[in-house]
Amino acid sequence: MFRDRAARPVTAVISTLFALAISACGGTGGGSTDGSPAPAGGADPAIAGSSGTGGPGGQNLPAATGGASLDCGGHGCGVKQIALGTIAACALLEDGTVACYGGGIVGTLGRDADRPMIDPVPTRVPNVKGVAKIFGGGYTMCALLTDKTVTCWGPDQSENPYGARPDGKPFAVQGLSAVVDLSVATSHTCALVDGGDVYCFGSNYFGELGDGTTNNAKVAVKARGVSGVKAIATGEEMTCAVLADGSASCWGMNDMGQLGRGTSDKLVNSDPMPVLGLDGPVASIDASSEAGVACALLESGTTKCWGEKLGDSTGAPTPGAKTLSVGWKHACVMDAAGAVSCFGSNTKGQLGNATTAPATTAVAASGVTGAIGFAVGGNTSCAVFADGSFSCWGDDTRGQLGGGQIAPNRATPEKQHL
Repeated sequence: MFRDRAARPVTAVISTLFALAISACGGTGGGSTDGSPAPAGGADPAIAGSSGTGGPGGQNLPAATGGASLDCGGHGCGVKQIALGTIAACALLEDGTVACYGGGIVGTLGRDADRPMIDPVPTRVPNVKGVAKIFGGGYTMCALLTDKTVTCWGPDQSENPYGARPDGKPFAVQGLSAVVDLSVATSHTCALVDGGDVYCFGSNYFGELGDGTTNNAKVAVKARGVSGVKAIATGEEMTCAVLADGSASCWGMNDMGQLGRGTSDKLVNSDPMPVLGLDGPVASIDASSEAGVACALLESGTTKCWGEKLGDSTGAPTPGAKTLSVGWKHACVMDAAGAVSCFGSNTKGQLGNATTAPATTAVAASGVTGAIGFAVGGNTSCAVFADGSFSCWGDDTRGQLGGGQIAPNRATPEKQHL
């Protein structure tokens, strides 16, 4: 999920689709054979999605390199935000449009079905304008528009979160208005609206929509038992919310203990249950679209995680951190100065410290300071800077780092422009 510096207080793809995607592009890998996240059932899962502008930043990074060109009226396309999906990325541009790139096997790039399944060249999503923020998770991307409505593209989460919609084009989400924040997972999406209520749509097998049923929903339904919510996070078949008193509650799937109760089960948990053992108010919360893990950044400066481990880590001291984002097996935090630090697994260089060694304590992403926001998901991490440039590191097997081509994984952040 993408987080900005002004932090808010807080199962498997059909293998033949992957084979087609790889053969169409001449790429290699597929499923989890290249270390990409692999959900129970078989293929790579998610990566995620917020905004901003400000003064110069990232000056310690190498000079920006030219990426794939977009028509921006004779000048560079400034990036305000990046959202990450399982094998794709989207960038919110300064003109309020969105350009996507990477793997688009089920419409994740927002284009017609006859476009390449893998396209590392950033291309605008048609008919999506006036965008305030973008969000991603699994194979779905969503845009929060300036009128506080939501448009998404990718699969129909209420029917098959791994299957393409017939036309592959963006669609307006029914039942949502006055939206102030959004969180997208592989199988469902939730929105925080004015007044602090939560509305969700998509799959609901384990009660992750929170409406007291297990009925899937095309039209957003209200989550019951939570009000005055300050922040939301959707994960793999589960949802969490930070309440007005700084506590957190979660609902949905709990097979890995991701609801934070200290136990695990595969029962339907459609009612919110308090997360235990947080030892203080929550400043920021996020969950993984790819794995059964959620994390909370406490106001004390400690990040605590529950459910599956992030590599060998269940959290880390993160002094000075203001906001948090969680990927498949790693997480990153950002402080008030825009410095990003990460911990957990590092098989693709997603910690950004020029190694592939895992870290149980947070390590600095090399040269990343002055960022205005960052995104984490799958085996990829990104930071965005006030001059419209950005830097991504980690997995690039589908061109999701934004360089306009499929390239080796990158363990060191490198500043670039679209």
